Amino acid sequence: MNLPLGPQSPGISLSVIPAASSVAPEAQASSEAWFPVIGSDLDVTNLRTAAFTIINSGANTLQWRIVGALLPTFADQVVVLAAEDVVAADSNAYAESAAPYRFYRVEIQDKVAGNHSTANVRGYAKG
Repeated sequence: MNLPLGPQSPGISLSVIPAASSVAPEAQASSEAWFPVIGSDLDVTNLRTAAFTIINSGANTLQWRIVGALLPTFADQVVVLAAEDVVAADSNAYAESAAPYRFYRVEIQDKVAGNHSTANVRGYAKG
């Protein structure tokens, strides 16, 4: 017996896979220790690429790094971009064309302890 398959078939649901995802967290001040940029968690499940940009809109140099993880809690996180300096009024970018992790996020810290700055981050993922 042949059953019709499609959106009208009972008991069958189709999932929509997103073609892209983005994050645009509010500007965040750096601190003396590594700390995630709140709202920068990027879920690349069912997508292939991950990219971040950062602009240092503060007066001091800050450091940024990218971490990746398979768990949404980042309990298994690994550093995928080692610490890099972003001087005042400058920017930097990171891109991964074959993202091996499900989740990515940005972490920042002061370059010199106590000399805070401000990070503006954007993240993008697409299939």
